[in-house]
Amino acid sequence: MKGNIRSSVAALGLLASACALHPAIWLAREGTLPAGGAFAYGAADTELVPEEALVTARLREHGFTPGASPAYLVQVSHSTRGAKAGLFLPDVPPGTDGKRAWLMPPAGGSTRRLDSFAVSFTDTASGREVYRISGTERYRPARAGASPSRLAEAVLAQLPAR
Repeated sequence: MKGNIRSSVAALGLLASACALHPAIWLAREGTLPAGGAFAYGAADTELVPEEALVTARLREHGFTPGASPAYLVQVSHSTRGAKAGLFLPDVPPGTDGKRAWLMPPAGGSTRRLDSFAVSFTDTASGREVYRISGTERYRPARAGASPSRLAEAVLAQLPAR
């Protein structure tokens, strides 16, 4: 009986240490990836210098090529924010002792961050989004292992094999 308990405690310790080493990445995918074709980036995506080359390389592997008359508009977004942001409601009527607009006050002193990365495909003929892949990673900046490139790689790994 003691051997089983010790084994269980050791296994839980290994699991906890593995979780502490690498931040978790939550991934999502919607729609069906088109069969390929010409694409162009959205105008606001010109600031994505580090990830743009990675996204372009992966899209080329899946039969997409940059083109002047694109069949798809590819939009790439990357954002970072505090993991414990509050919720402010400016339309709440006054009269609650200065706390009237905070539904959930921000947590002060939080060192955790949330990185989000997404790639979406919009059909230029119809204007409809046809495919989206995204990921979010929660981490502490001082901890090694979290990086925009790591998150982008994980998101782009969701592209189906061709």
